[in-house]
Amino acid sequence: MRLVAYMVIAVCLALGAIAATTAYSPPLSLADNMLVGLTLNAPAGIVVDGPDVGSPLYESGTKLTPDVLAILRGSGVHRVRVNRFSLARWSGKWLFLGSVVGLLLGAVLVRQSARVRIAAAGKVRDDAGASPESALEGITRTVDGLRSQLPGMSDRQAGLAAIVERIGEAQLTDVAAFVDARAELTARFGLAGFAALMDRFAAAERQINRAWSAAADDAYDESVRCLDRAATLLEQTKERFEA
Repeated sequence: MRLVAYMVIAVCLALGAIAATTAYSPPLSLADNMLVGLTLNAPAGIVVDGPDVGSPLYESGTKLTPDVLAILRGSGVHRVRVNRFSLARWSGKWLFLGSVVGLLLGAVLVRQSARVRIAAAGKVRDDAGASPESALEGITRTVDGLRSQLPGMSDRQAGLAAIVERIGEAQLTDVAAFVDARAELTARFGLAGFAALMDRFAAAERQINRAWSAAADDAYDESVRCLDRAATLLEQTKERFEA
């Protein structure tokens, strides 16, 4: 459905653009009383013989009169560009209106497609038993829990072991669950909203991974600093999630 919607939108945009080009270019098949008195906004017609061959029959700024119109029609000119718009003279108005209706239809189809995708993603989420909200909350609990408990641990080795164990578990569960929910998040927030959300989350995930690596390398202070940065980034992720 989404592909069909985007095709409808693309076609309607193209047709609407074509129709718009005729807004100031009425056909000379209209009656004289609809054209006389208008001013050319662009040269019209081409001289086909004589010393001025190839030059415009009439330059921009020429007033349209019955004689001018007759000469233009006799020269095979079908449209002229004029200085004033009139809905009555606009030959492409129905095509333009149809394009607007088509764009509205395409927008409705896009929204319906998004609802279907959200519902499908929600079903997968329910089957898996984890939502992106709960996954983000689980990651935050793990990081905040470590930050509050580390100062009270008996020694740094115990803290390093706790970081490796808990962060490692979070990477395999909550972090993976949040990343796997990208289809649902894209459907809910759109591409721009998803990109803004994942910008913060990806930064938080990098800090979490660095905290684990630092702990595995016995770099306690660096690991703690990474956890602090991760906590800030997770809070920013939550803010964007709730915006």
